[in-house]
Amino acid sequence: MPSTRKLLFSAYAAFCLSFAFSPMILSGAAEGWYLDVPEYSSSYDGVYYMTEQGLVTGYEDGNFRPDDPVTRVEALKMILGATEHDALSTELTLEAPAFPDLDSTAWYGPYVSLAYNLQIMTGNDDGTLRPETTVNRAEALKMLLLAADKTAELSTVQNEEWFTPYLVYGADHALLIPDATGDYLPGQALTRGELADLIYRFEKNPFSTTVEYGIASYYGTSFDGHNTASGTALDTDGYMAAHKTLPFGTKIRVTNLNNNTYVDVTIVDRGPYTEGYIVDLTPTAFDQIGSLPTGILHVRLEVLN
Repeated sequence: MPSTRKLLFSAYAAFCLSFAFSPMILSGAAEGWYLDVPEYSSSYDGVYYMTEQGLVTGYEDGNFRPDDPVTRVEALKMILGATEHDALSTELTLEAPAFPDLDSTAWYGPYVSLAYNLQIMTGNDDGTLRPETTVNRAEALKMLLLAADKTAELSTVQNEEWFTPYLVYGADHALLIPDATGDYLPGQALTRGELADLIYRFEKNPFSTTVEYGIASYYGTSFDGHNTASGTALDTDGYMAAHKTLPFGTKIRVTNLNNNTYVDVTIVDRGPYTEGYIVDLTPTAFDQIGSLPTGILHVRLEVLN
């Protein structure tokens, strides 16, 4: 991604809304970006998009804290903003819902009132709201799809969990990443970075549904200039890769599961053929997400649209 994107942040940071009126970054890191969101971290795209839209900020210490958990009402505020629902509009005359644990004078009061009237947030079976409870993947996905008015596109599934139609939509549209077993982990708590990524995926549709887990290796520098299976000369200083089956020219994102950094590469060759290995990277691409002396990396592969 162009490094110039980082420079845009300082120009609009003062206008951004925080998750919960947290202190805003006015200067941040030396580059005008969050100290704890490196450019090639897995949460970068989502955090950048949400910041650019004025929907999130970081903290006075210059950090975004992408690994911090998100409450239900913090998630609601982000989702309403991303789907262009203005909870603070002076034209709204909404009554606060009668949840016994709802403080209508709290910062989140207008967001809950709007979401309740839009049937985005209806509360729990016991009549409570539990606003400060950490939101999980299924709850956030449901709120997002309801706020975006995607109800008509949900599958009708009989005798399943309440979240199944939302999870099916999320899987079909590559909104959630499954783990190595194919489980979408609906009950897993979301972090700030993951929620930003969920909304980014919904808004921008950057990935196909192809996800693979396995081992990445890299070409030796002696292969520089050699013809690949596609006929393209291998540039070991470039961002190229080999895969056993993906069409030549396919662009993929490879994420190192040990440090959650990624690299985008183009498929130009076939291989690797060692069991468990799913991609061969050029040394430059490998070095962006790992260290060449390690020889291999445990990675996730996603196909970019």
